[in-house]
This record gives sequence, C-alpha cells and structure tokens, in this order.
Amino acid sequence: MTAAEVNLLKAEAYERWGGGDPAEAYEKALQQSIDFYYNLNNSSSNSAGKVPPPTAEEISTFLEDPAVAYSGSQEEKLTKIWMQKRVHFGFLQSVQSWSEYRRTDYPMLTFTPATLPGYELPPSRLVYPSSEVAYNTDNYQNVRSGDVRTGKIFWDVD
Repeated sequence: MTAAEVNLLKAEAYERWGGGDPAEAYEKALQQSIDFYYNLNNSSSNSAGKVPPPTAEEISTFLEDPAVAYSGSQEEKLTKIWMQKRVHFGFLQSVQSWSEYRRTDYPMLTFTPATLPGYELPPSRLVYPSSEVAYNTDNYQNVRSGDVRTGKIFWDVD
C-alpha cells in the first residue's frame, strides 16, 4: 500500500464522514503519486527514459485543472478521488484497481456482451478453486449457489 493510496482513502473517508480536510488529503495523495511514479521511472537503469521532475508550477497547474481540482458536489469529489486512485494503481496494482472498480463502479465502463453463456460480462468475483470444492465438501455445499462469477463478494453489499 502506497502513501498516495492511504491519502486517497483518507480523502474519501473525510469527504463521506468528516474528521479531517479531504481536499488536503486529496492534493497530498496526488503529489505523492507523482513523486512515486517519477522516482520509479528514474530508478530504472534505462537512462533514455529518465525525465526531469515536474516543477511546482506544473504540479500546481495540474491540481487546478477542472478535471482534477477538488471541487464540485460530494458525488463529483468522490468520483475524482476514485478516478485518481485508479490512475495511481495503474498497471502496477491491477488487482487492487479491479477491486476498487467493483466497490465504486468507477470508472463507468461499457462492455460488449460475449456470446458464451455465463461469460457475457467480466466477472465480479473469482469462483472457488476445484481444490476447495474437492477437499471442503461439507462447507462448500453451504456456498455452492453463490459460487458464480457474477455473484457478489461478502463486502459488496450494494
């Protein structure tokens, strides 16, 4: 878990329930994300890919961009937090990004249904492995009906 993710979680919690300054946590998270990816890129041994750090003015301009700036209704602010979290996860934390997508339904994605029955849309959860079915038969019988790729995970109460 990165510092940027922690501050994005704090921003969401502050926005929903109070207890702190969500705008401050949000902007700190974006700065930490920029620093994280800049340092990750420049730790590479490939000298051709190294870039100079963004200036304070460039970061300030980024934070003031209407698509990024912490402004709008509560729903718009939460959407910005979720989108920035998805950007921060990128390809490095794709499973976490998938979990956040299932939790928030952001970004709004449209899927073209496939033709294979039961596999029309992406899964919302992974099914239990065959070893669980084979070696835990008594307990598996209790959850068999919900062991489908379109079922909800216990924490997905929406």
